[in-house]
Amino acid sequence: APVSLTIDSYIQLIMDEELERGVLDAHALRGVAVMVDSETGEVLGVSQTPFVDFNKGRIPDPRSMINAAAQLVYEPGSTLKPIVAAAAIEKGVVKEDELINCEEGRYRFGRKIIRDVHPISVVPFRRVVIESSNIGIAKIGVRLGEEALYNYLKKFGFGEFSGTGIPGESRGILRPVNRWAKIDVATHSFGQGIAVTPFQMVRAISAIANDGLMPSLSLVKPPNGTITYTRVVSPQTARKVQAMLMSVVEDARGTGKRAYIKGVRVSGKTGTAQKPKKNGVGYSKDRYVASFVGFVDGSPIGVHRTLSLIVIIDEPKGGSIFGGTVAAPVFRRIMIRTLNYLGMQAGSGVRDDIEYMAGLKQDKKHQT
Repeated sequence: APVSLTIDSYIQLIMDEELERGVLDAHALRGVAVMVDSETGEVLGVSQTPFVDFNKGRIPDPRSMINAAAQLVYEPGSTLKPIVAAAAIEKGVVKEDELINCEEGRYRFGRKIIRDVHPISVVPFRRVVIESSNIGIAKIGVRLGEEALYNYLKKFGFGEFSGTGIPGESRGILRPVNRWAKIDVATHSFGQGIAVTPFQMVRAISAIANDGLMPSLSLVKPPNGTITYTRVVSPQTARKVQAMLMSVVEDARGTGKRAYIKGVRVSGKTGTAQKPKKNGVGYSKDRYVASFVGFVDGSPIGVHRTLSLIVIIDEPKGGSIFGGTVAAPVFRRIMIRTLNYLGMQAGSGVRDDIEYMAGLKQDKKHQT
């Protein structure tokens, strides 16, 4: 029987071009991007740079010899916060408007100190996610407790295979609770001490986009059209988190403003994670992974599907190292071009290239 791949060659081209540009702009080590249909889990594009061209016959860069979407294992940082928020709301340990004291950006936890990049004081829980407070989400992780946090991370697909069936895929690193240190319940909540793959992260955010139903990822269209789902949280919980992630992009103080696209609903989360030191002890002061993961509902412009996308920029070296400044603009450009293309296919009058070119000019302004 014929086998159809889920990859769309034009979306793949868009992703390759924009990811390469993003990595060059950031003077970064490498980049990875994965786009999936949030509802079906079909993988529409997988990009990494530098990549191997076996036609060139040269010895490739060893970094390009792994399938980064399946095998790059990295600490997700703040992109994990929406998952922890969903778990906490589902379990009933916090309400989205409950006031949380974020301690003006400095909080002692046992012998360790947890810090926020942008200090805030007492805010409703949803703003903990919108303004990305490590302290706020750590307190909620502690309320959830180790067992529940671990179980929800497992439920959202961390420590598990994503469904693609790619040989050599990593499960990431999610240690069993009996091997957690006291502080892990706090640090795991803001994505430290746990490691994930790009496939896992884009699949988990698709569960939020898809009203709490998480699809298995697939690279081959199923012959009979069946899709495998897991219910991870209720539709009500997922929608509360969707609203927070839309504010991350639309709110004046949101960290993901540079992913905003006029006329469609963009939701997402920024992440800036310190990389563990090469000797495995503690964290590096100058090596970061910047990322943005989110989803776009194209229905307002006639593209009737929701697309999830993760963009990872590994070790940006330019002026900025934040997911919101380095990865979010790449997410935005990939999505604008993809929506244009899908809109033309659907025959709906999506914005023409004038707005796209204006968007590129605006990005250039941001980078100075």
